[in-house]
Amino acid sequence: MRIKRNWLNCTLLSLLLVFALLVGACAAPATTGDGAAMEEGAGDEMAELPGIQYAVNPDTVDSDRLLVLPGRTRFGVGMWGGITAGNWNFGSESFYMVQMPLIFMGPMGNTTPTPWLARRIERVDDNMAMEIELYEDAVWSDGERITTEDVAFTFELLYHENADYWLGDAKVLFPNITGGQDYFEGKADSISGIKIIDDFNMRIEADEPIGLVWRPLAFLSVLPKHHLGQYTAAQLWAGDFPDAWVPDVTSGPYRVVSWDEEAKVLELHRNEDWWGNAIYGKPGIKRYAEHSGLTLDNFLAGESDMVKVGASDYETVSDLPDTAIHPRTFMMTGYGLNRGDDRKLPRKVMDAIALAVNRELWAEVLYFGFGDPEDSVFGLRGHQTAADSFCADCDEGLVVPRSFDPEKAKQLLAEAEAEGIWDPSRVLIVLGGTGGDAPVLLQQQLADVGIQTEILAGRELQQERSASGDYDISMIGGWVSNTLRNCEYWVGSCEEDYWPASFHWCNEEFRSMCSTAMGTTDPDEKTRATQALMEIYFDDGPIWGVTQIAEFYVMTDALGGFIPEEAFNWLGTSGEKGVASWYWIE
Repeated sequence: MRIKRNWLNCTLLSLLLVFALLVGACAAPATTGDGAAMEEGAGDEMAELPGIQYAVNPDTVDSDRLLVLPGRTRFGVGMWGGITAGNWNFGSESFYMVQMPLIFMGPMGNTTPTPWLARRIERVDDNMAMEIELYEDAVWSDGERITTEDVAFTFELLYHENADYWLGDAKVLFPNITGGQDYFEGKADSISGIKIIDDFNMRIEADEPIGLVWRPLAFLSVLPKHHLGQYTAAQLWAGDFPDAWVPDVTSGPYRVVSWDEEAKVLELHRNEDWWGNAIYGKPGIKRYAEHSGLTLDNFLAGESDMVKVGASDYETVSDLPDTAIHPRTFMMTGYGLNRGDDRKLPRKVMDAIALAVNRELWAEVLYFGFGDPEDSVFGLRGHQTAADSFCADCDEGLVVPRSFDPEKAKQLLAEAEAEGIWDPSRVLIVLGGTGGDAPVLLQQQLADVGIQTEILAGRELQQERSASGDYDISMIGGWVSNTLRNCEYWVGSCEEDYWPASFHWCNEEFRSMCSTAMGTTDPDEKTRATQALMEIYFDDGPIWGVTQIAEFYVMTDALGGFIPEEAFNWLGTSGEKGVASWYWIE
């Protein structure tokens, strides 16, 4: 099927949720010094499922009809962005539409910001400082101006001794601000590296080169000091204040009008007087509800306008009338290895596991044949070659997936046994998380080469064993490939941050190379450091990809009208292209 496209390349389209359709003209705000720019027009074809239906233009623009959409399965403690854990894992999909971060992750992905609350944001002075400029017309919903005092107030919360970030040390959201540690330890009343120039311009100075902090900044909503300054940092981080879920003061194009804590349902209405209407254009949808835990049964009963299903449910939805099915591949699914000293597998066994995994079979069984093979978190995506990767001069062998070779896997295991570094009677403990076919596939394929495993299912058990280190392999999903930004997962606190602590991997040489590669402005130094960190990860890293994840979004025609061309992150809020690759169909 050939589809004619009219690309909507206004900046807001890169930001708004699928349902927030543009109806007004817009002008792109200033780009950053790091090269933010819109990308247009990928390939002309996309994969098609047999009998797939495509949506028609929606008729809900400026309608009073309430759209019901799926939200996160678990919410945080409020609608104030990363401070209340309203972020990519434990929070609402809508927080950044209510309380705006400085940036959002737009068309260039996790390495390039698109200004949102900020008019301009860029690293300067060999990445040792960051300049931030705000819109002079930006106002909170109560009429107070949004100023650099609000930004400073937000950053200080990251360095407060009572910060309680769910992934560990809150300072990782913007690390190494000069004077931040003194403030954290109570030796200073403010952070010396936060320099306010005037109400709309400021400078952040750092002790080390500022790396790729864009993704964390996209989750960090700027907070109103004049409103939230009356509460303690502990209260704010815990969501222990009256308007944690239904904010009285907002900065974005939507406001929360109700929150049902028991049912986990948010209802949001468009803010007709939003200050950004003149800059970004007005979003087209007036009212929507974000409902946690919506199922296919809800959709079939007419209780929602969208549902996300897996390949196993495709046959159920493929022939539904008045619906559209949008297949979407993004991120990856795979497994992580416990790299703790008492459970660490030798290199030959690690390679044997990788060679035993049939990645094409995983894609077929789990995702209806959609998705391309993956390898490590620094691997290539899809049809790309090494020259297209983030390190064009690096060794291609470090980024291509390993080929399925069970005979080679058996040979490596025999060698490891002969060398006395592998006991074939050892039973590897596999943390299966919520279960599904992936851990079973892994168990079957490892059994075929002589590796015994035991699957332990359950999210709570996975969290418990990950923390204690009493496991060998843990199923994972959602990692982004082909981006240096993956370094951010490993450069925080080894004891407190989720990923180093869960996989018991804190390679100091790797961490050093990551900091260099993310912070340097010298392209040759960046290549050298990137090559080094990829070699370390290839030899020792814990996370191994298998295939891209494929999901299927089933939508009513009332909501439809877009098709994702390439968006490997979650729906609507982020990704390599954000939602810039969704387009109208004529």
